[in-house]
Amino acid sequence: MSSYADFKLAGIIRDVSVFAVPATHVERMQVSTHFDSDYRNATLRIDLTLVNESNRRSSCGEISWELRSSEGVAVPASIAPVRFSLPPWGRWETKGKIPVESPQHWEAEHPHLYRLVFHLTENGKETEQVARRVGFRQVEARGTQLLINGVPVKLRETCHQDSDPVRGRAVTPELTRLRRQVPSGCREIFRAR
Repeated sequence: MSSYADFKLAGIIRDVSVFAVPATHVERMQVSTHFDSDYRNATLRIDLTLVNESNRRSSCGEISWELRSSEGVAVPASIAPVRFSLPPWGRWETKGKIPVESPQHWEAEHPHLYRLVFHLTENGKETEQVARRVGFRQVEARGTQLLINGVPVKLRETCHQDSDPVRGRAVTPELTRLRRQVPSGCREIFRAR
């Protein structure tokens, strides 16, 4: 249920959407951004996996990408559409690189997000469209420094979240104080109670 709870809690706690995809569809699309040494121009790297979950061959397929700024302006991208053909129950993986000149940096103070839209067409008809919000940001660790877009960042404070077997996420101040008194080696025993 949660990636940060001490233990699993049951139930659906967020809105859920169920949707159908065509037989030939995007299974995975991973996007990453990489800057040049001056942090001026960037490359958008795309790892894409298509699958054909049917017993017929998927032929005459084409994939293309479109990148738009946060204001909705199309960003010139020099990547040509790619043709594909998939056998029944087949899988196809590809990688693409889109060079982008002088993108707006994504930073905490200026969260500029671009919109990357992937178009999948078969026999000249668009069958699927997948969109991702992309921020041009590069996080690096050099020695003891953490850098975001080449600028050193200092981390202050931590995020503390707790849960209780009976109350779930509704942890009382008394329970929080009690847990702080437990020696670190006994925390797993305390959680099991």
